[in-house]
Amino acid sequence: MESKSNAALEAKIKSIVFIGSVLLLFIYPGFTDVRNDGEKRNNKYAKTIEYVDELIQDEMDDEDIVGLSIALVDDQEIVWEKGYGMADLSRKLRVTPKTVYSLGSISEIFTSPAVMLLQEKGLIDVDQPVAKYIPEFAMKSRFPDSKPIKIRNLISHHSGIQSEILKGQYTPKPNPFSGLLQLLKDEYVCYPPEFVFSFSKAGLTLLGILIERVSNTDFHIFVEKNIFEPASMNESAFILNENVKSNLSKGYDEDEMEDKIIPSRDIPADGLYSSVSDLGKYMMVFFNKGKVSNRSVFKPETVEKILSPVDRELPLDLDLRQGSGWVLSCLGEYLGYAGRIAWHDDSSGAFKGRVIMLLDHKLGVVVLSNTRPATGSVQLIAVEAIKSALEEKKGIKQPEWVEPELDDSFPEAYMKSCAGDYATSAGVVTITRKGDDLYAEVMGRGILLKPNSNKNFSGRILLLGFLRIKVGPLSSLEFSFGNYQGRDIIALHRFGERFLAGEKIKPFKLPDVWLKRLGNYYVINSDQDLKYIKSVRLAFEDGKFSAYYKMNDDDEERERKVALMPASDNEAYILGLGRHMGETISMEKSEGGELLKYSGYIFKKK
Repeated sequence: MESKSNAALEAKIKSIVFIGSVLLLFIYPGFTDVRNDGEKRNNKYAKTIEYVDELIQDEMDDEDIVGLSIALVDDQEIVWEKGYGMADLSRKLRVTPKTVYSLGSISEIFTSPAVMLLQEKGLIDVDQPVAKYIPEFAMKSRFPDSKPIKIRNLISHHSGIQSEILKGQYTPKPNPFSGLLQLLKDEYVCYPPEFVFSFSKAGLTLLGILIERVSNTDFHIFVEKNIFEPASMNESAFILNENVKSNLSKGYDEDEMEDKIIPSRDIPADGLYSSVSDLGKYMMVFFNKGKVSNRSVFKPETVEKILSPVDRELPLDLDLRQGSGWVLSCLGEYLGYAGRIAWHDDSSGAFKGRVIMLLDHKLGVVVLSNTRPATGSVQLIAVEAIKSALEEKKGIKQPEWVEPELDDSFPEAYMKSCAGDYATSAGVVTITRKGDDLYAEVMGRGILLKPNSNKNFSGRILLLGFLRIKVGPLSSLEFSFGNYQGRDIIALHRFGERFLAGEKIKPFKLPDVWLKRLGNYYVINSDQDLKYIKSVRLAFEDGKFSAYYKMNDDDEERERKVALMPASDNEAYILGLGRHMGETISMEKSEGGELLKYSGYIFKKK
């Protein structure tokens, strides 16, 4: 009994790291078999299919995954596609390759390329300011010397615009996304343009507004007519139609209870519905220089631009590279040996997915699931699938990872300088000395950081829960500390690539006007929002100003934490670099006392 529980614990520890990985598939030369259950297989990839098929079934059993679909693409053929489990438990509908899922932020791989279509048609210039095409676009700024936000900056997530306007984003009947323009007028940009990568749903939604303005066509119809139809993507839509709705899977939580799809206001950013079969067809467009069969979706030069870095290299981006909708750096998956890569994923809500293309080998894979705990499994299946398919097609194997040796000769002054609090996408991370090592605490869980021969720190005890993967040895996870553009940062290294993980927080004296505002605040305008911040607690501890907040669907004991810096007597911003950081909270006087405002929500002090 004890050995079994230890094995289970070890498996869980191995599955918790920082970034994700996705899928794998199956084929055979010259013979394609289409089965009654919708499975299609080309036995050229027989070893891959056998391996991944068993992996999928093991993961579904281990993680209680209700339904999952996979498709593997080799150039102009979907060589394997299959559905596993159930799309609708109550109606006993099985998953097939044509089962439709809500794809969240994977929507970006259509929205940004649709903008490049406008450029291809000569209707816009992505190097022009957004305001040239949307004159009423305006935001507040603390950066008087910064340049105007260009269309290119929206595509690459270097606009400095906040991640999203939370108020009204998820409601039973969201307002039109064009209303975002008015909401943004009351907000500050988080950074100057072309300063740091910061994923922005608001920026993607602005691209949708741009498409409507320039094309004189509703966003969802423009994508349908210019991408879905010529690519024969019949199970894809941004606005549900009858055909797509009839194939739509339900979502499920960890207890196999229905986890309903929440409608989004920001349709261009996260409103896509599609199937693995359709996404396989979309990958074929890129493998064939913009064509599928005899139909053209993009010109070859547009495909080249979509799959190339959008902005120049920026110091704070480290090794991160972003194309038009597609991520072009490996982000921790050990696929650097496979040449050029383009990928995207989504792990929000009940639906999980990842799409990967190996551009030099014209291999692609997509894995989608309808179950909340499936994030790590989807990542594992995708990466293992694409690695196996590459080996089977080209004989190219993943090189063995050489684990760096440990090194206890780091200078004491350097070790001491690394300790402190860091603002990260997971909230505030505290790093302290632990003997000859460093210890990082994240959301109540910890990781031991041991100096190594690469002059970095290796992760030895890993219980981090905020970004989960099941791929690669734990020793491949490394950290380093440095100063970039005057910012003290911690960087995550995985298989040789560096990514910004957090920025160091320095203690300061909090002005009296803010000290008087410390305490608990509760939301007073949640209205019909299905997902919202229900409470905020302002605190000042050990020279650091913080906001603790809870979402309406959080466990009662869970409290998230961000670090704040006053910008004036009535405004403060969230410290750090990246998504949800740099955003502003403000205080406003009212008859019943001061109100706290953030991202469209209004909070009153208890």
